[in-house]
Amino acid sequence: MSTEESLRQQLDQAQDLPYGDTKDVLLEDVLRHAEAAELTRLAFDVRMQQINAYAMGMTRAKVFVPFARCLADYDRNPAEYGQRVAHTLLWSFKYAIGSMTKFPEISLDQVHGALEDMAGRYERGGHSPHAVYKYRYHVASHVGDQDAADHWYERWCAAPRDQLSDCVACEPTSMVDYLSSRGRDAEAIAIAEPVLGQQLTCEAQPQAILSTLLWPYARTGRAAEARAAHRRAYRLLRTRPQDLDDLADHVLFCACTGNEARGMELLERHIGWLDRASSPFHGMRFAATCALLLRRVTESGLGTMRILRPGHADRPTEEMAVAALGAELTTYAFAQAARFDQRNGSTHQTERMRTLIDAAPVAEHIPLSVVTPGRPVPERAPEPTWTGLSTAEIVEKAEQSLSHGDEAAAHAALRELADRTDDDPVLLGRIAALRGRSDLTGGEADFRQAAELFAAGGDESRRQSVLGRLGALLSQRDGAEDGMPLQRAALAYFQQTGDAESEVWTSLRLAGSLVILSDVDEAAKLLDRATELAAGLDDDLMPGALAWARVDLCGSDADAAIVATDEALRLFQRTGLARMIA
Repeated sequence: MSTEESLRQQLDQAQDLPYGDTKDVLLEDVLRHAEAAELTRLAFDVRMQQINAYAMGMTRAKVFVPFARCLADYDRNPAEYGQRVAHTLLWSFKYAIGSMTKFPEISLDQVHGALEDMAGRYERGGHSPHAVYKYRYHVASHVGDQDAADHWYERWCAAPRDQLSDCVACEPTSMVDYLSSRGRDAEAIAIAEPVLGQQLTCEAQPQAILSTLLWPYARTGRAAEARAAHRRAYRLLRTRPQDLDDLADHVLFCACTGNEARGMELLERHIGWLDRASSPFHGMRFAATCALLLRRVTESGLGTMRILRPGHADRPTEEMAVAALGAELTTYAFAQAARFDQRNGSTHQTERMRTLIDAAPVAEHIPLSVVTPGRPVPERAPEPTWTGLSTAEIVEKAEQSLSHGDEAAAHAALRELADRTDDDPVLLGRIAALRGRSDLTGGEADFRQAAELFAAGGDESRRQSVLGRLGALLSQRDGAEDGMPLQRAALAYFQQTGDAESEVWTSLRLAGSLVILSDVDEAAKLLDRATELAAGLDDDLMPGALAWARVDLCGSDADAAIVATDEALRLFQRTGLARMIA
């Protein structure tokens, strides 16, 4: 049996681990050994750590048992534990009550009972009711009692802060959420600015407040702030499945600001997190915002587009049509909302989910990148006639259309191809690459699938080309560490094989990534060599694309940028491609 000293060492190790499964398992293992050895104080200390670990991790439903047990142990003999434990338990009431609202299995009477217990203990300890008022507001807002929410919000803001108040980085996040829900966007932004200006951080910040600010920024036309908030917050959220609710804000933002392509990228990357949502409430809200996004894409005429959904439990991994997945997530969100409403005795959560799923755009388009701006969902183009064409012929036409900027024709081809099957891995790889290039599903999964199919079919040239595209995509998403080696390897391959056309296009993408990394000198050298190669090739699009890429080399030199743009325009006018000219 482990000694108390060794168990204490493991407890210290667990405390240093990030929130997640590994931390939870280690704490549970130490608790099991402590209980077996009847080390009651050690078991108490482990449970105190579990409260925080469960509340901040992926297993929020587990927080109630250690909290109730520690509270009961403390009440039996307060003198045994001291002031520090008393303070931590009072703080933990916020974890418990905040979690209670997120599980419809817990009755509203239990929630209010915990609130009254918290209020009594704070009053008896001589503490400010500041935190109590905040959680009274939180519960009132959750059940849809707007008058009570307004009342408790005002009392919360008026009460003095003390050591049991939420940290100065987190406190304004809830205030921004309240003000935004009342349409008071300017006030919401004003409250957040001091926090962002001081660069205050904690486990949940700044990603939480930046995510909450996306909607006020978008509605007030602050495109630059919205773009920066999205990019900065998502970098922190992309590895934190416990923050699914914050991620939902980003899906909502993309769906309503003309960035459906970016939204689909987030959805496909994180849809698997829904299966392990840390609470039904977080899962409900993420599903609703994804349903909104998929509705927008479906209404654009792309409902047959396929998206990969990973398997879970008895559900196999499958490629689902956008429309079908949207319908499934809508049903899921409303089913969860109904459970909450039954518990709360209101229709508030169902109404909230309906408002989310039916949300209208708040901006025509907020560009998320200077180098590769997103686009609104394209208007549905007239359907071409595919009668008599083989799958290979349709793929060929789609590739030509996409290369010349005719995305509508390429999307129409992909809708036709979604209902066709083929055994040729190279042909299937070309279809997957087309999906990635179409900028509708984010591209990453499609490009990886295409690379595997090209490898299976022995087409190394196409494999290197699609890996180069994948590298460019990763580099644009702040993933240069993974993306740049892929692009450099592809360029080296085409230089070695003497494939000048592929070298030019790979150089163009690599130059764009280098500009993002502020390596303008290497980007200029790449474009110089690519321009020399293009002069000997029969491709009317290349000269304009190369000239357009040089605009990014100009930095803040407006005069040089105007000259470069004028040259690109002149060259694109030779091609007659209206989209590129525009």
